[in-house]
Amino acid sequence: MGKNIYILSCTSLKNKDAKTVKELYTGPLFKKGLEYAQRHKPDAILVIGGVCKSEVYRLDDALSYYDGIKIENQHRVEREKLARKRLDNILAHGFNAEKDTFIFLTGQYYYEYILAGRKNALPRALQHYETPFLDNHLRGNGDILHFLSNN
Repeated sequence: MGKNIYILSCTSLKNKDAKTVKELYTGPLFKKGLEYAQRHKPDAILVIGGVCKSEVYRLDDALSYYDGIKIENQHRVEREKLARKRLDNILAHGFNAEKDTFIFLTGQYYYEYILAGRKNALPRALQHYETPFLDNHLRGNGDILHFLSNN
């Protein structure tokens, strides 16, 4: 098997003085997700930015404050377009859609369309993945924060 890559989502809480991705997102879900990923010794950690910054970043990439739009408020056609961009970004980082395992510490909209074997999966979709929040039936931020802190 290939590498293990953890993927975090952006948060609405941001540091206006940030210079890097790791400094930008300050919300508890991001912080706990980052701690969780680091405990599992991944080969890489990526962050998916919000709709207007729908890129995939490494933690040390330069990124400053921006106002985002919630992905769940986007129409299905727009979400699919964003998914294509995100998938292209993940693969552009040199990861292998067929060999690497991608662990999504995100909501469902962040991996919608980019996971193989799922409804409406895009061509070149990621073959090996985990979705811990969905797989553990976590509902709400409280459940997610508890899971991230205790696993």
